[in-house]
Amino acid sequence: MTPKLTTGLITQSWQLKLAALGLAVLFWAAVQSEDLRRFTMTDVPVEVRMTERGWVPVGLPDPATVSVDFAGPVGELVRLAFAEAKLVVPVDDVEDSVELYRPREEWLEYEGRFQSLRVEQMRPLSLTLRFQPIETRMVPVAVRLDSPLKRTTRLAEPPTADPARVLVEGPRDRVQTIDSLIVRVADVERALRNGAVRLRIDTTGIGVSVSPREVIVRLRVLPPDSVLPDTSTEARRP
Repeated sequence: MTPKLTTGLITQSWQLKLAALGLAVLFWAAVQSEDLRRFTMTDVPVEVRMTERGWVPVGLPDPATVSVDFAGPVGELVRLAFAEAKLVVPVDDVEDSVELYRPREEWLEYEGRFQSLRVEQMRPLSLTLRFQPIETRMVPVAVRLDSPLKRTTRLAEPPTADPARVLVEGPRDRVQTIDSLIVRVADVERALRNGAVRLRIDTTGIGVSVSPREVIVRLRVLPPDSVLPDTSTEARRP
């Protein structure tokens, strides 16, 4: 009895498996036969991904956005409509300051996974990218005091920065316009008491990198016997 019962279970199990397989094939065929529709995604932003070390991109790509025509099942197109997409242009070799690139499907990056979508067309057919060579040079550091010294305080020499020159690196047109980098001493009294203060070079809005980013500003004060007498009104009052 037991062998017959086992054989019956195996036979029924295979029948169930075949039925499940048939249903899966029918479901797959139904999905594949779904009518393909088209959807145009406009204003897809264009980004530049640089791996070329000797150049930097200047400005935005022209144009800064593209339109992409997709074809695929309705369900995937609906999900695509709510996904964020972008076209990332890889740049690993620059030969000129202005270059043309033809958008490619593999450059598209968007949220989610889509199995049946295909790209039919991207517009425009070309993108204009602009570059500038990277330039490096040494630039002097100038020290500025944000508040005046007391009348009884005199410096033995102008404030100095250590190092006196820093390395500036960036697009050629920006580097060439920098004559000096200014370091401002906000708390002059504290700097006078300590004789030196460490300050960070502010490069906000300059668009270049600086090395080192910090310098030490030294303020040398003349000894009291070398200071001129205070001739203010309060000092002359009996």
